[in-house]
Amino acid sequence: LYTIALDHNNNLEHIEPIVNEGGLYLCFKYIGSLENFSDFISQVHLAAMPALKVRLRTSSCLIEIHHNHHDDTIKCFKDIHTMECDYCVPVVADDEVNIQSNLL
Repeated sequence: LYTIALDHNNNLEHIEPIVNEGGLYLCFKYIGSLENFSDFISQVHLAAMPALKVRLRTSSCLIEIHHNHHDDTIKCFKDIHTMECDYCVPVVADDEVNIQSNLL
């Protein structure tokens, strides 16, 4: 399931607001091709998160896509050759997991 978020200034009809829960998020910057983005996500979950000793928390991952509002050469999604975004993963640190499991 994907949800698209827009700047708060947009005035679009029939848009259902969604509020994401707060908490700790770990953000990774990605600059590269659209084709390699899924490999990047895999590396975040399989390599970076274990190395940083954090675990995925039950919530939604967030992707904030950055683009140049002044680039008139981009007419549609297919014209984008390089994607720049922040991939934010809801996490809990391992020491927090151990504390929570000891309380149960």
